[in-house]
Amino acid sequence: MKISRETLHQLIENKLCQAGLKREHAATVAEVLVYADARGIHSHGAVRVEYYAERISKRRHQPRTGVSS
Repeated sequence: MKISRETLHQLIENKLCQAGLKREHAATVAEVLVYADARGIHSHGAVRVEYYAERISKRRHQPRTGVSS
């Protein structure tokens, strides 16, 4: 099954927002995961979404209040 990068990005972003991440942070994470998949580094791509979402929703991983560059 193939989906566009834009669709994948939106699906990831929505899933992370549902888990409790702020939209802007979810968008950043989605961008990185989609980029990893596009580069062929699937172990660091969309396959990680469920793991991240579970940890965020259970608060095992505390989302940072700010994103630094």
